[in-house]
Amino acid sequence: MSDAGPFTDDMVRGMLQARKMQHEMIEHIENAAKILAAAGIASNAVLGDCPEYAIKKWCEVIEKRAIELMREKRHKTPMQEKLEGLKQKMIEQK
Repeated sequence: MSDAGPFTDDMVRGMLQARKMQHEMIEHIENAAKILAAAGIASNAVLGDCPEYAIKKWCEVIEKRAIELMREKRHKTPMQEKLEGLKQKMIEQK
């Protein structure tokens, strides 16, 4: 494919990569949905909460934590990443 015209190789590669990533995430998302469903049922059995309400509340907890994790990772410098890797190796060796 040439770079002449409205589409470039990079654009096509980017679209294909995004589609592949989405396809690979489906299995993980399905597992998360099953866990959330079980949490809703458990909350209903233990606390009497409406299962749908419990699922929504758990989603809020998960969303907040996911954003925290993303921000932690995004703000780390390569040196911080390397130091954390070394720290983890030292812990594993003990």
